[in-house]
Amino acid sequence: MSFTSRGLELLAVAMMAIMAGFVALSAIMRYAFSAPFAFTEDIVGLLFCGIVFSALANVEFESRHIRIDLLDSLFGDHMAAIQSACRHLLAAAFYLWFAYEALQYFSFVYRSGSATVIGKLPLYPWVGLIILCLIAAFAIAVARLIRGGKAAHSGDDS
Repeated sequence: MSFTSRGLELLAVAMMAIMAGFVALSAIMRYAFSAPFAFTEDIVGLLFCGIVFSALANVEFESRHIRIDLLDSLFGDHMAAIQSACRHLLAAAFYLWFAYEALQYFSFVYRSGSATVIGKLPLYPWVGLIILCLIAAFAIAVARLIRGGKAAHSGDDS
């Protein structure tokens, strides 16, 4: 899982660099040459979506979610295992449900040949990336659930 998580993290970083390049290029073309590219808004939006979902598996792997510390302190250590199991079970269910919905959308997008309006960029590779990232996050959440919530890198679930 570490390899997959790290790979998706590096993919997110690469997409961030590409997105920053497109934003800079768009600004230069718009303000310096009064000739903006039409497709940059499309590609930046798709890259942002790819960044968010690519980082999701790493966030799950590293247990870097937003957490409510009040619940941790309220229940204490005796309920930590149950709370952790519930958290991972809920996350796994969400990832699985979202992947199922995205798979249906992928089927529609692929069959219809959907593309962005301005740049005519095909949407199915981006929806496919979302599905792969959700499956990776699901697998990590299930592995964490089976191991009792222990984080792979440090032995804690914080």
